[in-house]
Amino acid sequence: GRYLVNERRHNQVRIATYFFPANAGLSKRYLDAVQRHIGRYEALHGPYPFEKFAVVENFFPTGYGFPSFTLLGSRVLRLPFIPDTSLRHEVAHCWWGNGVLVDAAGGNWCEGLTAYVADYLAKEEQSSAEARGYRLRTLEKYALLAAGAPDFPLANFRSRFSPASQAIGYGKAMFVFHMMRLRIGDAAFWAALRDIYDTRLHQRTSWGHFMDAFAAHGGLRRDEVRTFHDQWITRPGALQLAMDRPRVVSTKGQSLVEGVLLQKSPLFSVHLPVAVTGRTANRKETVYLDGSTATFRIRMQEAPRSVAADPDFDVFRLLYPEEIPATVNAVKG
Repeated sequence: GRYLVNERRHNQVRIATYFFPANAGLSKRYLDAVQRHIGRYEALHGPYPFEKFAVVENFFPTGYGFPSFTLLGSRVLRLPFIPDTSLRHEVAHCWWGNGVLVDAAGGNWCEGLTAYVADYLAKEEQSSAEARGYRLRTLEKYALLAAGAPDFPLANFRSRFSPASQAIGYGKAMFVFHMMRLRIGDAAFWAALRDIYDTRLHQRTSWGHFMDAFAAHGGLRRDEVRTFHDQWITRPGALQLAMDRPRVVSTKGQSLVEGVLLQKSPLFSVHLPVAVTGRTANRKETVYLDGSTATFRIRMQEAPRSVAADPDFDVFRLLYPEEIPATVNAVKG
């Protein structure tokens, strides 16, 4: 037909582009990017699960991922950032969604996980500041587009049908994986994902399978995993966090920062980072909030200048208006 086909081998995998003549000059760039992405996820998750991966041009402005190929629109292909962004996302779907299949009865987890290992991890690879900015923007979208009446549990997410559903099914689900990674540590988190991929390839898989793997590799008790699953997957909403009565007490030449963390209903059980900043030294500790209030006490060797709960946006919470910059989404919301 109209396609000009270029291909190469990556180990046993055939990588190909099917482009119309006008875009055939982009082929090498896409072949290089696909090879790079496959190598990255083979190292992170396990062997690529298909015999080939093809980038196929489409006259509609699409960005679809299918088992072993992606269908990208002509105008989309020409955007200079696509090989390192959207294409990486579609390649990652070969592991999550098209490799390990989704049991949608309990909610579609694959968009959140793919966003985490593709879009978010790309920012983390650049810098901690870029990763922090991605988390902040994700919380912004939820606060402006989904919080309140449009909200629904992740267990009810099947596919994106509105900006609000995307903020939940992609954004909130991404945060679920991020919070679990912080809870059990990098080694246990990535080992659990490799275990899921190894044992559940081409099988319908639920949120429960992930929770079991995280518990096994992270040493969590069954009740801890059940609480985590129920509050983030089966209920709507986000943590509504506040701080009360922060003060500094001087004892034996040291400064003791005290305060109370509060949350509104619905209540969540969360491990919250609390950071105290001084002139030359900073200190961060994790505070367990398992009710409406929790007290904290953090010692500093010097006079503190500020104290902040979740300063780097590591917990899925409802932002205050003061934390949200002026954006187009603010008008939409």
